[in-house]
Amino acid sequence: MDKATTTKGLSQHQKRINIIEILYQYFLEPDQQKNFENYLITIATQKNQSQIATIKDILWYKTDLIQEIEKHLKTNWTFNSLKATEKAILILATYEILYTKTDKAIIINEAIILAKQYCDNNVYKYINGVLDKINN
Repeated sequence: MDKATTTKGLSQHQKRINIIEILYQYFLEPDQQKNFENYLITIATQKNQSQIATIKDILWYKTDLIQEIEKHLKTNWTFNSLKATEKAILILATYEILYTKTDKAIIINEAIILAKQYCDNNVYKYINGVLDKINN
């Protein structure tokens, strides 16, 4: 069974991991992004409705979220120059900072943990810096 479909009783951390995994697929295959809504329909269950809704919200606000992230990237860097995992973590955390009531320190801490787990060495420091700037 797909990880994205078995979410009953999961912690917020595990739910974020599931969202990151789905967003990673989205950013990994840009040619398939037009069909992504169909993919979300195929993996949707009652158990993961909130995660699918979050992903749909992120995709709805994607342009605004990317613009906000790009304001805080290094000079001459773009969102598209980032790796798929970095994009997924940054866009989820930026969405949560801007559009949810979740404590901002928790959001940034979770993003750092995910970056340490899924990204290259020291990327978590860069993600932390970008999110700190977005939060301020």
